Amino acid sequence: MLDLEPKMSRPALGKERTTTSFDKRLGARVRAERLAQDMSQEALAAKLGLTFQQLQKYEKGVNRIAASRLADIAIALETPLELFFEGIVQKGAGAPQRSLLQDALAAPGAIDLVMQFAAIKNSGTRRRVLELVRAMGAED
Repeated sequence: MLDLEPKMSRPALGKERTTTSFDKRLGARVRAERLAQDMSQEALAAKLGLTFQQLQKYEKGVNRIAASRLADIAIALETPLELFFEGIVQKGAGAPQRSLLQDALAAPGAIDLVMQFAAIKNSGTRRRVLELVRAMGAED
């Protein structure tokens, strides 16, 4: 009897599927877009039918995001799917790339800091805050 069912291939022993730097960057993009929309992990997870812990794993790149799940995330965030890939993949390039700004915005609290900074109306105060942050960054 012929077996017409396609076989599911499994990774060879010792070659389990692990996340890559691409998965981490993609998750960081999801997180950045969620934060840009001032949405909590709980709120987005609820829209997706997930626990916030699962969403957190996606955002940290601990778990891979399936294409269908990424499409669901784009719909839930009302964001074009392409946004998650901009600057990560370059045609003909071997390694995913990110801009310095994307790296900076992926840092915990970065988007909140930018939003709060933008809310400062006084240009002198903004300049002093920037000087303070630069001085603190130079200490590290």
